Amino acid sequence: MSLPIIINFNYEQEVYSIKNLQISKAYFINGLIKTNISWNKINDHRIKQYDIFWIESECHSDVFSCCYRRDAVTIQNYFQLYDLRYDCTYLINIKPIGSKLSKPFEIYFNVSSCKLTDVYGSIRPPCQTDRKTSKIYFSLIRGTKFPQKESEVELLLLETCAGCPHYGNK
Repeated sequence: MSLPIIINFNYEQEVYSIKNLQISKAYFINGLIKTNISWNKINDHRIKQYDIFWIESECHSDVFSCCYRRDAVTIQNYFQLYDLRYDCTYLINIKPIGSKLSKPFEIYFNVSSCKLTDVYGSIRPPCQTDRKTSKIYFSLIRGTKFPQKESEVELLLLETCAGCPHYGNK
């Protein structure tokens, strides 16, 4: 989807089983904000899978930070993080399972603003839609009537992003 931002962590003296972690720029697809992560495995036959979790640590918008944690398991050396929110910083923790010598790997990453995020597919985020598309979005997602005044539109857009269940708020 998007080009990876390469972050190299090679602590030869540390016992990390995650090497050369790459985090792609966040993108919007099918109503969700996602990013891709990948890493190089080390040769350790005891590592059978990786436990991954990501959690908001701080948000820089009108949306309050929450402690909504997502957990996943993969046998691959890549994963697609989902249910992200704009203007937030996340902590990712990747823990190899099987080797008692390996430490969990942690790193922070940022999701940019809605206007700076690449969009794929036909569903557009509220910040990148015109008034006609916004009317359809509100009727489908929120089940609400679209407001007539521009000031009401901006307020409803903010409330909609903050209130979407796939962003962890209700």
